[in-house]
Amino acid sequence: MLKNKTSSIAPYCISAFVICITDQVPRYLLIRRCGHYLPGTWQMVTGGIDEGETASEAALREIEEETGLIPSRFYCADAVETFYIQARDHIAFAPVFVAFVTEMTVRLSPEEHDAYEWLPINEAIDRLAWSEQKRVISHVHEQFVLKKPNDLLLVNPPASKKTISRTGVYGVAIRNNQILLVKQRKGPHAGKFDLPGGGIESGESVEEALRREFNEEVGMAFESMLLLDNLSAATNYTNKNGETVHFHQIGLIYQIKELSAPRQEGELSYFWIDLKELSKHPISPFVEQLYTYHLKNRNFG
Repeated sequence: MLKNKTSSIAPYCISAFVICITDQVPRYLLIRRCGHYLPGTWQMVTGGIDEGETASEAALREIEEETGLIPSRFYCADAVETFYIQARDHIAFAPVFVAFVTEMTVRLSPEEHDAYEWLPINEAIDRLAWSEQKRVISHVHEQFVLKKPNDLLLVNPPASKKTISRTGVYGVAIRNNQILLVKQRKGPHAGKFDLPGGGIESGESVEEALRREFNEEVGMAFESMLLLDNLSAATNYTNKNGETVHFHQIGLIYQIKELSAPRQEGELSYFWIDLKELSKHPISPFVEQLYTYHLKNRNFG
């Protein structure tokens, strides 16, 4: 009798789809190859895995090298791209990754690529050259854009980077189809619109923490709060000491009811932003996720 055996293949290359949610439309980044290998073809981010790297580390490195972008959320796509390399007479297997970003300014590597475009899904499928690429991007769109991605597929940061993890509580206040947001002055989301809220201090309950944060940041109080979602996000940024920091957040997101008028000046500037205009502003990862899964569909009470 044959014993059950598990076989594995070590990959030597990766594929990564970079997505930005803008103007209520998810847009996929495609870059055009130049040079001697497949010049003029459009593709997602691809690249080899260096010695000592994991596939996910290679994908993060290639995204930064080829586009200059840093993902706010980064997932294993639960998919493998399979393709035939005619010149080598080899079949290759590339693990696929999904990177969500909040910026659309791309810095290309000129030796490899000479143009880029952010395209809606149908145009991206048409632009890709190979049927396997079309199959994989369709899977990504179905499982990571049309649906809320499974948190089990989130990729942990490389151990070599400084990592900060924080669990916080944040509030969604809606008034006349507008959402209350604060403008962050420092930290990983500096310059972006974010939800009022923050870390839970020792000895605080979730409600006590959120009431304190609303009072400190915007000088407001509220009558009640209802759990809306649990979110997680990862952001790479450079701190004041020049260190690259991987900031991992877990957020308990509550819908705020009966928000009071400001009773005092808060620590941060706050704004009421129309939900229809939200995607046009620089927003934090939690606001981006809320917009994708709740706000644009009015998926709240």
